[in-house]
Amino acid sequence: MHIAFAVLAANNIANIVGIKSSGLCYAVAVSLLFFTLALFSWMTAMCFEVCLSFFCASRLIPVRGESTRCKLIVYFIVAWAAPLLIAAVCVVINYTTVVQSDTNPSWRERVCWITHPLSALVSFTLPVCVFVLLQLMILFVVGGFYLFL
Repeated sequence: MHIAFAVLAANNIANIVGIKSSGLCYAVAVSLLFFTLALFSWMTAMCFEVCLSFFCASRLIPVRGESTRCKLIVYFIVAWAAPLLIAAVCVVINYTTVVQSDTNPSWRERVCWITHPLSALVSFTLPVCVFVLLQLMILFVVGGFYLFL
């Protein structure tokens, strides 16, 4: 449900066109960054849960009395907090003069997204690659473990 919400929000925000207000464009860009990163964050949480389910089903990890609700709360906090932290850091960097202009996101200049390539690499592409690499590592751990077991 959280992935569906993140996809729906990012898709609806991305479909907003013709924004004249720079403040609204800034809000759209930050929201789009947050919800897109939340999508990848929730996919990583689901990948970890699937891995944990396989290991528990094969009795490689003993099943403890943890409730599903407790795990869901942890996933909820981690999967929404990671993108929120990244988006908040980008907002702070955008309003400070300490950071060089190449890494400043500079939202609302031409489009409602990050305009500098280096900033887009650091604030969007790098976190997405980290999430995807985590998913691949989990996949290979589970697949490799069952292959050689």
